Parts: sequence; C-alpha cells; structure tokens
Amino acid sequence: MRRILFVAAFAALTILGWSKESTEISADVDLWEGELPIRQPWLRDQLPEQSLVYMRVPNILGLLTMPKGNVLDPALRSTANIETVEKIRQGLIDNVLGEIPALTEARIDLFNEYIRSPIEISGIFIPAPTSLIALTLDIDSNEAFDAMLEEVGLPLSAPLDSNNVGQIEGLGMPIFVRFEASTGRLLLQTGPGANATAFAKALEGMERGSPHRMRATESKIDESGQGFFLWVDAQEAMPLMQMFMPREQLQMLIEMGIEDVSALGLGWGVANGKARIALVADVPSEEQRGFIPFVSNDLSATAVGAPDALLQVWIPTVEE
Repeated sequence: MRRILFVAAFAALTILGWSKESTEISADVDLWEGELPIRQPWLRDQLPEQSLVYMRVPNILGLLTMPKGNVLDPALRSTANIETVEKIRQGLIDNVLGEIPALTEARIDLFNEYIRSPIEISGIFIPAPTSLIALTLDIDSNEAFDAMLEEVGLPLSAPLDSNNVGQIEGLGMPIFVRFEASTGRLLLQTGPGANATAFAKALEGMERGSPHRMRATESKIDESGQGFFLWVDAQEAMPLMQMFMPREQLQMLIEMGIEDVSALGLGWGVANGKARIALVADVPSEEQRGFIPFVSNDLSATAVGAPDALLQVWIPTVEE
C-alpha cells in the first residue's frame, strides 16, 4: 500500500509539474490557439451557501492538457500536445470504452464521450439530503442533449422548460436537471430530498455573488480547478455525524480534535505556482490548535551546488 501511495504521489507531481521556478521552457513553443479540449469547473464559483461537502473529480484530459499556473503551461497548451491528447481521447472512445462491459451496459461509455470538464459534486443535507452534480458537455443544442439521454437510457420525462429545467426518468429516484445549450453546462440534483422545490432553491442559491467559504481552503490546495479536491464543513456537519455515525468512530474523531476544526480540505493540484498534495485543517483560533504538533522548519542541512528539490519527512515524537 505504501508503494502504491508513493507511486501515485510521484505520478501526480510529475503530471502537474513542480513549480514555475524549477525550470525554463522555450518561448518558441507553438501554442494552441483554439478552444482547449477541457473546460474549467464552474459549480465552485456558484456553490450554494448550504453546501456542507464539495468534491471535484478531475478529467484525465484536463490533467494532460489544461494549463494550471505552473512551469508546464506552455508545454500543456502546445499544439503538438493538444493534437496528441485529442487522438488519445478518440482512441479511447473508439477502441477501449466500448469494450468494457460494465460501461457499455449502462451506456456510460457514450456519456464519457461528451464530458468536457471535471465533475463537481456538492452535498446538501439540510433540510434533507441532496446532491448537486455539475459538468460541461460537448453538446450545443437541446435536441442533441435529448438524443444523448435517450441513448444513455435516461430520457427526460418532458422537454426542458423555459428555464432549461427538466426531470430524468429511469433510475427509481428523482433526478432534476438544468442544461444550458449555449455553454454545455449540465447540473443535476438527486437524493432523498430532491424535488422541484429543492432544485429551484438550489438554483436560486447559486445566483449569489459572494464566493463560498470553501474557496479559501481550495486556494491552498488546487487553484487550477483541474486536480482532485474534497472539502467538508466539519463544524456544520458535526450534528449530522452525532446522529448517524457509530459512537466509536465519532469518539475517535473527537479525540483527534475534530470538534476544534471548522473545515477540512484534501486533494492534489496546483496552488501558487507549485504542485500540492495536501490536507488542510481550518482551525479558527490559536487556543484550539493545541492538538496540532508544532513543527520547526529551521534546518541546519547544507549542500554542495544548487539542489533542484528538497524532501522533508516528519514523524511524531514519543510525547506527540
């Protein structure tokens, strides 16, 4: 397991790049001038205030092509790279996805053909549990959207209304959708609390102008929007954990100091021009930080020449 984690971390850092200062890329790179194959996530900019959980699942093509604010931006946006990745994408659609039974039986292979963004998920638990799922499709008309849903086996119960809102049938649970043909943006709501009123309220909550508190944590882990990111409002979720979590597990979290944490962020991506793999705990006051061990970075290490990188590893002391 440790080897697997190490390899995954190394691969993520390799794909994302180290930092802007780590190396130089020639300014003569032929940059792609058209629209990039993957769009930026958009739900994070419109996240309803009542969201207690936010998760972003990266699109593999976004990892390979989208500029992320680090040294690899020119290479990722080069014409040669974009054309190569597009060939890989088409090859996966033509030769791989269609051969996986679990995908073809559910027609997910067809759905993957149209996805052009990371997938964002918002968890809302009050007054009833619902999830919002947001992504961008390579579809520019309601007719093409209806046809895709028919092929996937999830048809609309009625055409989209004047607000581009409709409902999907076929999964035994309500799924409400909003599709904007002009942008390809698709928003779905499902869960025990999903209904027309709850969806309308969520859409209304997305129209506010102020950024969600999640963005402060996200900026420390993945500003690019193309990496993996998970955020939990620990403070607001505590009453739910007390109701539904087994007592032994809840007590373990309390002993670890979860009651003193207002929010948690976990993920990997690019922030401040550098690749990050991070767990961030938002602890509001100095008095509440006693459960976090103090780490000193005042090292006396020396080196010959100019090192390109430094790796630091900490382990807890006996007292900690």
